[in-house]
Amino acid sequence: MRHQTTPFMKHTFVTMGLWLTLTIALVGCSPRNNASRVSNCAVKITQGIYGRVFWVGGNQMPGPVKKGKRKEKNAPAGNPVAREVWVYPLMQTSQLNKNEGLYQKPATAPLAKTTADKDGCFQLPLAPGKYSIFTLEKDGLFANIFDGKGNVHPVEVKSNNITEVNININYKAAY
Repeated sequence: MRHQTTPFMKHTFVTMGLWLTLTIALVGCSPRNNASRVSNCAVKITQGIYGRVFWVGGNQMPGPVKKGKRKEKNAPAGNPVAREVWVYPLMQTSQLNKNEGLYQKPATAPLAKTTADKDGCFQLPLAPGKYSIFTLEKDGLFANIFDGKGNVHPVEVKSNNITEVNININYKAAY
């Protein structure tokens, strides 16, 4: 006896296949997927920010790759570096003065500070809210991420969550 496939059955199988494909795609894009993470640091906090700080300097233009020197696909752009990470209430570029790629320290004191270790790892417990993140450099504060609304390196901390923040200090790099 042959089974006949009805149009309803065809529609059901196609719909189920599409849902399965979409589910697999969304799971692969989950922020918990380690392929998209740069930080491999031990995180001991349950709310706040964590991540790594990298120094990127010199010529970053693509060129010939030396044999055996191929970079991993998800490898960070620079080298891990120890730096102070300063956290301010969410700030806009209009509230800050910039000089040669660095911001002058604002009149307001930072809400929190921490220091990244020699591997660039840092973590900082923070209350839920929106913040601006900077690194302390010799001649000022560095930030290079903006949200299109004028906010400088905006980061949101949600209740009982940790947010990964990886910082590439690249004001001395040429692209």
